[in-house]
Amino acid sequence: MTTDTTRIGFNPGQKIGDSIRSSLGEPLGLPFVVVADDVRIYLGTFTSVISSISPAGPNLMTDDITSDELVIQPPWRGTDPRNDPRILQVLTETGRLVP
Repeated sequence: MTTDTTRIGFNPGQKIGDSIRSSLGEPLGLPFVVVADDVRIYLGTFTSVISSISPAGPNLMTDDITSDELVIQPPWRGTDPRNDPRILQVLTETGRLVP
């Protein structure tokens, strides 16, 4: 995880990103929640290039979801909650953090 982007990779070849993208359609401000260890860490927004709404927190452009990866972008303004140490701790403890 970096301060610029948060990349989430899926199991290669399973096309999980394609399934997510088709399920979401063209969301205009659809919320998502990042949870670590059963604690809500932050609220984000699924959005699309056709949206003129500027998301308040971290956002995920559905147009940018690939078969094997999605990227959570930083908020346009305000504090960036994506590098919360609780997220990093859970990912490290479960062996899912890739440097």
